[in-house]
Amino acid sequence: MAVVVLVVLLIAGATIGIVVGIGNGGPTARGPLPAVSTAFGHTPVITFPSNAPPNKLMAKVLHEGTGRVIARGNLVIANYVGQIWQGKVFDTTFDARVPDAFQVGEKRVIAGWDKTLVGMRVGSRVLLVVPPVDGYGKLGLSQEGITASTTIIYVMDLLGTYGPNIGLGIHAVVLRHGADGVRVIGAPGEKPTITFAKKAVAPKTTLTVLLARGNGPLLEPGFVVIQGVEQAWGGGVIDSTWANKTPAASPVGIPGDSSLLDSLVGTPLGSRVLIISPQKTNATPAEVGVIDLVAEPKDTAAQSR
Repeated sequence: MAVVVLVVLLIAGATIGIVVGIGNGGPTARGPLPAVSTAFGHTPVITFPSNAPPNKLMAKVLHEGTGRVIARGNLVIANYVGQIWQGKVFDTTFDARVPDAFQVGEKRVIAGWDKTLVGMRVGSRVLLVVPPVDGYGKLGLSQEGITASTTIIYVMDLLGTYGPNIGLGIHAVVLRHGADGVRVIGAPGEKPTITFAKKAVAPKTTLTVLLARGNGPLLEPGFVVIQGVEQAWGGGVIDSTWANKTPAASPVGIPGDSSLLDSLVGTPLGSRVLIISPQKTNATPAEVGVIDLVAEPKDTAAQSR
């Protein structure tokens, strides 16, 4: 899984079967594509035809959603199954019941995703047939049995998409501006600046402080989209969604998938929190994070599959 870490589920209707071949030259397919049963939101059951795979990248919309259109550079949240053509499943989010989050169109995922997912709508289930050139290339993925000549497929449910300005203009009541020698400057929804008092000492245990209370729905166990800055104690920025020009996402409150954000279940969306993590080793200083809880895609928690 490639979950981005800073730190409208639709009932499936009839298959509409929109197929797009992407690339230049050669036939779009050598025969039928795999058949996929079960509805959006449930683990796909995939049946392969006996023919050889297509020799170019293919995208087939199995169920078209009505949500937002995915734009280049957006964060995408999705459930998927990755399988070798006529072979084994090598990756799935359905078993763990936790979706994946990734940025598309910026060469941070395989080319097959970058080339097909931009322009798709949230709520869609899509079948992707990915030849080696748009997958893992000449190196393959040997630990999963993927070689330089292996075609792979994905069946993907698109759960949400978020652009770089998500969270701007959120309404929150500011409660405080910091804690334990840490001061946070800036309005919720905007990039914060973190400063430290001269003699401030990092706490020995994790400290979570609500800086501003939003007016959105209460955060439920599942998956939360955030904007945030992570900074070393008294030092420079380690990571920032504003610098990356894309929000991030994290599991929250899901048993077996612990997160620093787990304690925030029940916090209103739109809130800003300060999280201070203590020093772990001499080589790992304490860290400070300022996190804005900006969205929670529905039905991204455990569900009947």
